[in-house]
Amino acid sequence: MTTSRYVRAYPGGTGEAKSAGNYAGSLLGAREAKARGYDNVLWLDGIEHRSIEECGTMNVWFVIDGVAVTPELTGTILAGTTRKASMQILRDMGIKVEERRIDIDEVWKAHAAGKLEEVFGTGTAATVAHVDRIGHDGSVEFIADMPEDLPLPPISERKVGPALLKRLNDIRTGLAEDPYGWVMHV
Repeated sequence: MTTSRYVRAYPGGTGEAKSAGNYAGSLLGAREAKARGYDNVLWLDGIEHRSIEECGTMNVWFVIDGVAVTPELTGTILAGTTRKASMQILRDMGIKVEERRIDIDEVWKAHAAGKLEEVFGTGTAATVAHVDRIGHDGSVEFIADMPEDLPLPPISERKVGPALLKRLNDIRTGLAEDPYGWVMHV
């Protein structure tokens, strides 16, 4: 669920740092999202409340018309290790990756045009977490014909997120060779 009532990170703050205090500010918004039937918050920028930044405590990805889009690093978004690994793997899988600003309006328009194929988050603990629907809290002004709740295709119809998860897990567990030098035997 999006919200403009709460802000996870603001320019000049610690939004790009992986510190405990960085995520404390997201807890109240996450609690409200859960009370409304959502698992977490799709965080928007702290100034305009339009540009998507993260999903919960993870980097977020949108597959739009075959292109994997993730928000560009602006000082308020974590430059996550799993994000970086995901970019490398997706490119090696032949999937175009774009790091750029992505507004919530663009997501709704892509859905309306039948081009929004997947949404998922990437992070250390979850690796890849699929998003099955996006809602908004009603306090954010969006495009006029936006539905209250945006359902996404079932995981069984998705290709990019599941393939990325499998590849990351296979490298991590030794089922596949690690061509990147990420795995260290201890």
